[in-house]
Amino acid sequence: IIFTFSLTLLVIFKQKKLAEIKNDFVSNMTHDLKTPISTIAGYAGALSEGLVTDEKKKDEYLRAIRAKALHMNELVELLFEYSRLDNPQYTIRREKIELTELLRSVLAAMYGEFEARSVTLDIDLPDESVDITGDRLELSRAVTNLLNNALLHNAPGRRVRVCLAGESGTPDGNTWEIRISDDGDPIPEELAARLFTPFVVGDESRSTRGGSGLGLAITRKIVERHGGRAVLRQGPEGYTKTFAILLPADPPVLPAAAGRMPDSKKEDSKG
Repeated sequence: IIFTFSLTLLVIFKQKKLAEIKNDFVSNMTHDLKTPISTIAGYAGALSEGLVTDEKKKDEYLRAIRAKALHMNELVELLFEYSRLDNPQYTIRREKIELTELLRSVLAAMYGEFEARSVTLDIDLPDESVDITGDRLELSRAVTNLLNNALLHNAPGRRVRVCLAGESGTPDGNTWEIRISDDGDPIPEELAARLFTPFVVGDESRSTRGGSGLGLAITRKIVERHGGRAVLRQGPEGYTKTFAILLPADPPVLPAAAGRMPDSKKEDSKG
């Protein structure tokens, strides 16, 4: 009887927690859509009623309307992406992926953004081929989200380290870890535990730096679809925090008795 009662309480607690998460999700989504809609409606109304006669002001209003519309479109696309990944019927594409090449490709595509913000890139990738099975497009999106997070939520002139390392005999088994570290402001412990939840970001307000609060949640969903985990850690030395993607090794990274992977090639570049 005690066991049944305890199990019932656990089910009730989980249902309540899920309801709270759902309510928070809907509330935050409504807020993030309502704000730009209000701006668009206000500016469009002023223009249509002839309240703005200055041509420069008209142009300013039109640019604001376009910017808000693009932001809404991006948010809706992210919501669609998150919903798709959260659907139990959705399956990822399975193909052979060379992980080092994937990381180099993503970094090359984003190099201009790092350069524009004077961010120093410290790249530490292995010489040997790292083959896994997964969805190349989805994993590229997951890595891109973490790099965008490092750019968006840190001041210009910071350092970002991108590392690929193999681990053997961990609680997660044999894994490849993609680690993206930065030397920006540390994340408070009470916030760190919720960062991979939709609409949670490291700022006091989601609008502070333009983040949607969905990038990390989408990354987590993508990684979980690959049988892995997305985690936040402190350090390493010289850096304040690390966002890591842990992916099952296919084949295993190292023999069971081995430790870390062989020496990797280190590259430095200034963005």
